[in-house]
Parts: sequence; C-alpha cells; structure tokens
Amino acid sequence: MVMKKLLIACLGIFYLISCTDQLRIDEKQMAEDVTYGTSAKYLLSGSIDGIAQWYQKAGIREDRHNAVVQYYQQLFSVKSQTYEEFSKAPENWNTELELLKPVKAGLELAVEEGEPFIEGALLVLKSFMFAYLTNQWGDVPYTEALRGREGIFFPKFDPQREIYDGMLADLDRAIMLMESTSNYKEPQFDLIYAGSTEKWVKFANSLKIRLLVSSYEAYKKNGVDNGPKIGAIVSSGKYFTAISDNAAYLYLGTANYNSWPLGYFNDNSGNELTRRKPSTTFVNTLKTLNDPRLNGWIAPALIPWANAAATVQVTDRYGFTYEVKQQDINGDTNADGVPDGQGNTEGYPVGELYVGMPVGFGEGNPVRYGGTVPPAGAYDNYRTSSFGKLFVQDKSPLLKLTLLQACEVNLSLAEAVQKGWITGNAKTFYDNGVTLSMQRWQIPASEITAYLANQLVILDGNNNLEKIATQKWLALFTVGTEAYFEYRRTKLPSVIGNAVPTGLGNNFPERWRYPTAEKDNNTEQYDEAVA
Repeated sequence: MVMKKLLIACLGIFYLISCTDQLRIDEKQMAEDVTYGTSAKYLLSGSIDGIAQWYQKAGIREDRHNAVVQYYQQLFSVKSQTYEEFSKAPENWNTELELLKPVKAGLELAVEEGEPFIEGALLVLKSFMFAYLTNQWGDVPYTEALRGREGIFFPKFDPQREIYDGMLADLDRAIMLMESTSNYKEPQFDLIYAGSTEKWVKFANSLKIRLLVSSYEAYKKNGVDNGPKIGAIVSSGKYFTAISDNAAYLYLGTANYNSWPLGYFNDNSGNELTRRKPSTTFVNTLKTLNDPRLNGWIAPALIPWANAAATVQVTDRYGFTYEVKQQDINGDTNADGVPDGQGNTEGYPVGELYVGMPVGFGEGNPVRYGGTVPPAGAYDNYRTSSFGKLFVQDKSPLLKLTLLQACEVNLSLAEAVQKGWITGNAKTFYDNGVTLSMQRWQIPASEITAYLANQLVILDGNNNLEKIATQKWLALFTVGTEAYFEYRRTKLPSVIGNAVPTGLGNNFPERWRYPTAEKDNNTEQYDEAVA
C-alpha cells in the first residue's frame, strides 16, 4: 500500500517536485528521526576500541608525526622529515568526528539509563579526542560539533582556551561521577580497566596532568596559574604511578581489526615496517645513552659495512634472531681494483651493528644510503637497521593499544617541578618516569639502576630540562602523535632540531592546515577561524 501510494504521488500531474527529490527529502527526514536500539554499555566498549585502534595506529604508522620527531625516516621520501608534507591540507576530519559520534550518543544514553560509570568513562574519552583535535588544529568546532540533528550544519570554531576549559570541566565531572559510584557491574564492556572506578579516576587525573602541563604557559600568559591544580592531583595520589595504571590493553591478534598495525594481519608483506627506517637521531641517541631498549626496539643492519667480512648471529632481548652478513669495506669482490666501499660510505658508521638512516638523506632516495645492496629493493636498505621483529608480531604482551602511560605523566611532573610550577622533587618524578618506561618494555631492574646512574642520564642539575625531554621523547616511542605535540611545545630535545638538514626551506609545522572540506563547505566559519 505504501509503495502504491508513493507511485501515484510520483505520477500525479499536480506533484510539484520530482519523485527522486521527494525520496531524498524523506531519507533525510528519516535519518534525522531514526532511533537505533542500543545501550550505553555497547557504545562504551565500541568507543574505547575505536579510539584506541585509531590512536595506536597513528602512533606507530602516521608518517608526519613520527618522522617529524625523527623516530624514523621514510625509505622512499624525505617530505615528512623536511616538513613538506605538512603543507598539504587533509580532506576532512571525518575519522576523528566519526569516533566522537558514539561517545556523544553514549553520553546521552548513559544519563537516560542512570549509568554514572559509563557517563564518566565517556567524558574521559570525549576529552581525550577533543584534546587531539585542538592540539592538532588549534581552534576547532567544540560546542557546536556533532549537532547536525539540531540543525547546526555549519559549526563555529571555538577558541582553544574555551576548549581546554571545557575538557578540564568534563574531566572534573567524570571524576565526581566515578567517585560517587561503585565498580561497573558488567566489567566486560570496559576494555581498559574492567569496570574499576579507581583506575578511571587515575586516568582522568592523568589526562588532566597532560592537559594542564601542555597548556600551562598559555594559561599563565592570561593570568591563570594552573600549578595548584597540578599539585592538588599529585597530593591526592590519584594519578598514574605504575604500569598497571596505564590506559592500555592487549591486542587479540586473530584478525586485522584486532592486531598490531604492523603485524602480519595488517601487512603480510612486511613492507610497512621496513620502509620506515629508524633515524640516525633515534638510533644514535639510544647508543650514546647505552639505552637497554636499543636491542629490542632496533634490529641490526643485515649487511653493514665492516673492516672485515663476517657472518654473525644476533639475538635481541626479546629472543628474536638476525643473521648479519658484515661486508668488508676494503674488499674487492668484483676484482676490478676498486674497494667495494669506495664512494659508498657517505659518513656511514663502519663496524657498527645498529645503523640509523640519516634524516633527509638523498632528498628522495634514501634507499641508496651506504650503497645499494640487492635484493633489498625499494622497501628496504640492508645497510641500515629496521625496527625489531617484535614490531611485526600480531600480538605480544609488549604490544598494546595505548592511550596514556604512567611514564609520560611522571616525566611531565618532573618538568613541572623543574620549571617551578609545582613543588616536589624533580629527580624523583624523573627517575619514576624512566623506570616506568623501562618496566613497560620489560627491562630488568639491574639494567634500570645502571641506566639511571649513567652521567648522561642522571638528573643532577646539568641540563635537566633537556634530559627530561629526551627521556619523554624516548618513552613516547610508538605514541608518535603525542611526541609531536610535546616537541612542538618545548622544542626539546634539541637533538631533533640539530639533526634537521639546513637549506631545505621548510618551516617547522606548528599546526596542521584545516581540512579542505571545512574551507569548501563551512566557509564562513573557516574564514573567521583563519582570520
């Protein structure tokens, strides 16, 4: 009957618009009116996993963030290392906003269903996502974001200060809600903490520390000292102090959607790993500091130059093995009277097992560093190291979907003390931060103790801020998004800036460009934001 009526309407001589147009109007109205049968608990678990999967994949595979802080050099391009990629505006920010949609819907349902735990957890996730958006772009839609059903199709861009105020207020409410209720009765829907209100309070407070430290100087310029707020969190003890507090959980490793982003399910060729070569900045820092994470994070070069030919087996700290064929730099395998290494070394560290890729090398052809070595091809260079075999696993106790870690929080507190924002012992927070990072990567206690006693590492009043920033940079490996935000804020560690080749003509990217979709479709608000 409905279809018959629709057909008659479409054929009627008095019908003023086409049937197709009317169907589109009907579809639009149905989309606005539709109500899906779900519950807040399902939106909680879906939001956690969606956000964590996206954030961790960006943390290890987003080339612009990771390359600009020099965790790695792209094998086929130097555009991210030299900031050129940042001149391109993304098409949209749909991915980020799509992740926020179930958060918004879940918050509304949690209130309707009387679920304070779910409301609190989703408020934390909301603040986490908007922190990313505003740190990435600055002023962004906030108060009018995701309100299309209310008729707001062209949302205004809120000032970053107001966004930070809103996020901090949401986190305060989340803490209040969590502290006023008991552990969640259905823990399977909380993928991170299995329904623990205590852990979520720590997460909320630790995220507040991240926000308050990153925005401290901006607030201070406007007459607001947030030091007491940071100090109050520290005094409460309700923040991340152990790796068991980390906002992180394990991959299942049974399919591409629940496996590590560089594992077999997501990259059965292995090219996604080998085309991202650890940079000289990263590798040499680990070597200089005698950092025990080196021989787990970094694989040896497979055919490095050496002063004598030899084949050696190398086993890293996680039990993965590598066959290293050292090539004699003075050898003459072609019997042409020309040493094999002549003209190929280009500053290559002869005799070293761990060899980083120089930042910006070759301006487009880094695969040639150290001389070509068949059969590496376009996706590898056997003269240089790759990341360790740990990172091609689909799952491991060491590979987690990570949102926020205790090591970062404690190193931020060390910075806050060192800069006089809060009272306390900077060395205690610093040592805790370094220790927590080492523990997260299963470094034995004896090696941690020796590392903290290293004169290049120990916080002894000599270049303290540089040392704190260096350790935070190392601790944020695999969380490259946050490492970029940190370096942009402090311009430390200086080794990153010092390693950028001169004369490349690109300024450091302080912000991402706004998406082209906003410029094209939300023009009035876009123009006001960039004015």
